[in-house]
Amino acid sequence: MAELINAKYGISWIYDECVISKFTRNKLIDTWVAPFAVNSFEDFERCLALSRSHFKISSHAKVSIVFSSEDLTHTFVEMPPMSKANTKKFLARNINKEKSFSEEAVWSYNKVSKGTFTEGALLNIMPKHKKKNIVEICYNHKLEVVKIVPFTEIMGQRVTKLNTDESGITIVVAVFNHRIEIAVTNSRGETFFVRDLSIEWDKFQPDRLKLDIERTLLYTKQQSAVASQIIIMGLRAFEVADFIKSDFKIPVEADELSVDSSFWAHQVQSISNRSTNNFIPSSLYATLTQKSVLNVGTWAAAASVVTAISVTLLIEALQLEGSERLQYQLAELQSELEVIDSQYNDAMQQNQVVALLVEQPNPIPAWFLYSLGHNIPTSMMLSKASIELKNQAWHFQLEGANNPTLANSIHQLEILENTLQSAPWNATINNQWRNAWLDQLKQGKVYDDGAIAFTMEGHL
Repeated sequence: MAELINAKYGISWIYDECVISKFTRNKLIDTWVAPFAVNSFEDFERCLALSRSHFKISSHAKVSIVFSSEDLTHTFVEMPPMSKANTKKFLARNINKEKSFSEEAVWSYNKVSKGTFTEGALLNIMPKHKKKNIVEICYNHKLEVVKIVPFTEIMGQRVTKLNTDESGITIVVAVFNHRIEIAVTNSRGETFFVRDLSIEWDKFQPDRLKLDIERTLLYTKQQSAVASQIIIMGLRAFEVADFIKSDFKIPVEADELSVDSSFWAHQVQSISNRSTNNFIPSSLYATLTQKSVLNVGTWAAAASVVTAISVTLLIEALQLEGSERLQYQLAELQSELEVIDSQYNDAMQQNQVVALLVEQPNPIPAWFLYSLGHNIPTSMMLSKASIELKNQAWHFQLEGANNPTLANSIHQLEILENTLQSAPWNATINNQWRNAWLDQLKQGKVYDDGAIAFTMEGHL
């Protein structure tokens, strides 16, 4: 029973090769190698069906996947220093320009820090339907996907263990049945260039491989970096190393661990689920259940309320403190908001993937509060927001205050009303807030300074 509870699986599906390994307490137990070329999702489904029988998988287990295909591309994007949240936004704007296909894409990246190469990120892009199909097929065979990473992540991780020159660059050559991949990686395991070659082993030409490695070394030199070693990975690592080592002045070594058929499936186990190279959002490695879907909505709602409260407190502080300190606080708050935005986007991506696996109503309250936090006029302070489902409609109530005068507040309240009445919410709002404003007008408060209280109610 203990083995069943702790069993995990690793899958390497790299081009037409598929290997599945079983692990218990991080120890390799068994490996199954597909005896046929895996070129389609039908082939992949067949692999999982056969391996499920081989491993006798009877209950759900977690699986980590290293994946590559012809339409998974790697592009280096130069970028200035910026936060993780801003890095994601910057790269997201480059997806459509860099992808090699017309359909919707998913992406991951590894950051390249300043030092041995131009600062930027290696952007990994693949069709969205591929990730969707992989997750669905695995789940149908009782495997819950916690990560899908490109093979470059594993190449980089191995370099950190094999490279003894902290300032040097490593050329990594990964050898597969019908493909050779060449990557340029620094000592921190950050990959910034990938080149691929189609090969047939019965027609293998060492001179062609040597030429491409020489071109890669030249490219590295042009980037003001110096390669200190060449590492060969794959089942034929020693064979290829022997072919080429006499033609280069820098050391050429075979990674002895990589000659095992379980190498890629084994190594992916040690990659963090939170790696930016993971195509599955980091928050998704929790069990994919109905409870996790609800947790996304709860977390997002909490994040939105925290954001609204923080903004309110900052606006109140504007009345009390000097401008220099407030500008500093505003910068800090903006930075926090960017982090919350990034975390929320991750959570929403998680929800989209989970929706493939679990039937669950969309977290309307979380989406509504998040949208509200971004669209409420800046002069308003929101002190209370509630939304609940009654008679098959979402009823909401907003309470707060408006600045600076009653005369100006009507315009801001109308902006908020129009925002809520527009798509995607198409809300119906009662006249309570307008009647309350008229009452204050009758009381002669039209030019009074100070916060003007308001309450707005309606339903979606």
